[in-house]
Amino acid sequence: MAILSISSRVVYGYVGNSAMVPALQHLGLTVWPVDTVVFSNHPGHGQFRGEVRDPAALTALLKGLADLGVLATCRAVISGYLGSADNAAVVESALDLVRAANPGAVYCCDPVIGDNGRNYVGADVVAAIRDRLLPRADLATPNRHELAVLTGGPATIDTDATPVAAARRLPLSGPRLALVTGDRHGDEVWTWLIDPERAESCRQPWRDRPISGAGDLLAALFVGYWLRLGAPGAALPAAVTRVSEMIDASGGSRDIDVVAGLGTQS
Repeated sequence: MAILSISSRVVYGYVGNSAMVPALQHLGLTVWPVDTVVFSNHPGHGQFRGEVRDPAALTALLKGLADLGVLATCRAVISGYLGSADNAAVVESALDLVRAANPGAVYCCDPVIGDNGRNYVGADVVAAIRDRLLPRADLATPNRHELAVLTGGPATIDTDATPVAAARRLPLSGPRLALVTGDRHGDEVWTWLIDPERAESCRQPWRDRPISGAGDLLAALFVGYWLRLGAPGAALPAAVTRVSEMIDASGGSRDIDVVAGLGTQS
């Protein structure tokens, strides 16, 4: 059972594929990472070096997988940080190739746009995610800020209101699932699983500090548990609890220590 993960890579720390790959492998899943960018570290540290990968080179990697004849074993595609609007075409190519081999493959779009009222990608990336990727997604995993951006809401959301109505406006396909993260209520943070008919939340303590990679891990682990357990409702508490354990195991660091976190029990 394989997952194709199209996201960022860092040398130091655990975000994007650097976090998602070991976490999914720990669940016993095979992961094929395609790195949209390679950076020295998360840009949240204030400085970084690296590059955005060329879309043609990434698409060539996907075609290489197709040539091997292995894409029929791919059960899910996850896309995260694109690095450029041009890399949306890489995700589209991946979906075309994977679904030609396995029409039942799930697509999870993690719309990495920004947080806390601030975008850290350009308007062209937002448009590519909203207009090209979300309409092909079975599952989207926005935080509250990203949900507002994608549905035309205010940059700062009134956290006394639930995100249910906004999540149901996302232009999704298939089961139309939304995993909405970062919904703070006092000293708790709520993670919502929303479909056209139901909505449920899972609550954890709020950590009052920047944490890099938590959204990447939650999206990946939700997909992983969904595949392993067979039901999105069962995947929600499993994924939320696992990420919370990994944050606690990181000892207050901005960067989640995935290696230490994988040593905890869930």
